[in-house]
Amino acid sequence: MRESNLKLLFFKLRPELLLCVTLAIGLTGCESDKHSFSESRVFSTDAADLKKNPVTPPNKVKDPEAWAQLGFEYQSRQEWPQSIYCYTKACELNPNKRGYWNSLGTVYQFSDKMEDARTAFMRSHLLDVFEMGNLESIGYVDTRVGLHDDEALRFYLMALAIDPAHKASWDNLLPVLHRLDKDDFMPRVQTLVSSPTEPNAAFVADSINEYFLRQKPDDYDLLVNKGLFQTRLLNVPMALEAFDKANKLRPESPRVLIGYGLLYDAVGDCKKAEEYLKRCTDSSPSQAVAWAMRGSIAEKSKNYKAALDNYVVASALSPEKAQWSAKIGVLDKIVKSGGKLKYEDAVK
Repeated sequence: MRESNLKLLFFKLRPELLLCVTLAIGLTGCESDKHSFSESRVFSTDAADLKKNPVTPPNKVKDPEAWAQLGFEYQSRQEWPQSIYCYTKACELNPNKRGYWNSLGTVYQFSDKMEDARTAFMRSHLLDVFEMGNLESIGYVDTRVGLHDDEALRFYLMALAIDPAHKASWDNLLPVLHRLDKDDFMPRVQTLVSSPTEPNAAFVADSINEYFLRQKPDDYDLLVNKGLFQTRLLNVPMALEAFDKANKLRPESPRVLIGYGLLYDAVGDCKKAEEYLKRCTDSSPSQAVAWAMRGSIAEKSKNYKAALDNYVVASALSPEKAQWSAKIGVLDKIVKSGGKLKYEDAVK
């Protein structure tokens, strides 16, 4: 494969009365790794509070969105047990929607139930491994628990590998490095806390990642991070080496497949990029960034119908991404014109 000067585009990637004290939610279909769950996790609820103030179910009791909306109403009134109950029902009815797990984790966090919050955020993360809000939330909960600074650092570095200018990650990384007795990094990190858009942000994040990778050379997440940093530099041999090592550790996992896609897209090999991204969406169809990248690649190839279809899926998975919704509007005009409408005219 030849190296190229093409620039890399990263997506910049936020009823019935309860009859028992605990409610089991099966966590299945996740990426199989040390952060996933092979057994059901039992989430805790405040049965006494629910008994005192029971939840009235929505009219559509089998509609997860109705439960999520009800959960939000209770959340806005700071009625945490009731909100937890409703979001849990939404997750039960549709366990593959990232937003439900994220909402459940947020309410657990407000309730100061950090271990339960982490479990919910992790499920949300595994459904969308490039979503920055999940990475931040897991890192924050880890530091609140007070036992997982090394894991908090892992998730902040994962966020910085996606977006080295992400201020919140630098802010949160500073105290974590201090508690891990890694004060040698502090001056450079402090500079980036104040000015995260400094040109050397990716270099500093890569340096920190490389330090910990030397200590744990078979760490999947650190290897994928390295591949992403080297992709940004268009250092193809080093990026491939890192991704290949990561892929041997966890074959066909979403983060590394998206990494390959980013690398091959960056050097102009759209066919190879599409191959890896399709493997990602086939094995883990909830990965919004993979769908959006497939849309971008199809768009560059002027396959506007395929581009539209992929962006529709991406936007449905992450409706908060306005740039994907905008793409849908433009591509829809072109497709409806039978391809006669030029792209620059459809943007108007």
